[in-house]
Amino acid sequence: MYSRISFALVIAAAAILSPRPAESQPHADSLGILEAVVAQLELERARDDSARAEACGPTMPRLCLPRVTPVWYVRSEAAMARTLAGLMELPAEVEVAGQPEPACPWPSDLAPPGAGLRTDMDLALVSASVAHVTFRQSCDNPRGYMHDLYVRESRFTIRREGKSWLVEEVTTIVS
Repeated sequence: MYSRISFALVIAAAAILSPRPAESQPHADSLGILEAVVAQLELERARDDSARAEACGPTMPRLCLPRVTPVWYVRSEAAMARTLAGLMELPAEVEVAGQPEPACPWPSDLAPPGAGLRTDMDLALVSASVAHVTFRQSCDNPRGYMHDLYVRESRFTIRREGKSWLVEEVTTIVS
């Protein structure tokens, strides 16, 4: 009896400790890739916050105000964008078809409730060690801004380094 239980425990332990089956690896890769994107976006936000703090003063009083936490409006099928919002601890709502562009979350003192960014992303595994992520955000700028519509699109090239994924290059276009 003990030998059967011992054998069952050994088999169970081997199943738990063995490498993941191939079909679950893409999910692990996707999460690792998203974590690399989060690290890059948080680095960019820290740089922006530092620049805002430096420019804050009597001539630029709005830069002294705290930022509004934007709502990310995502399509119902955009699971990656919702996961990314969760990793960044940002609120995400599924947008309704035909919904107009959300109001931009700036300037902080004029941002209406629910201000946020329509957010979308695509992830493509180019090879076992390279991925491309396209991250796009847009919103309706307030009156007085150069463009009616704010659009930011970033393309990340992410490379596997051992078990981790690291951002190798970022190209961003803002209009």
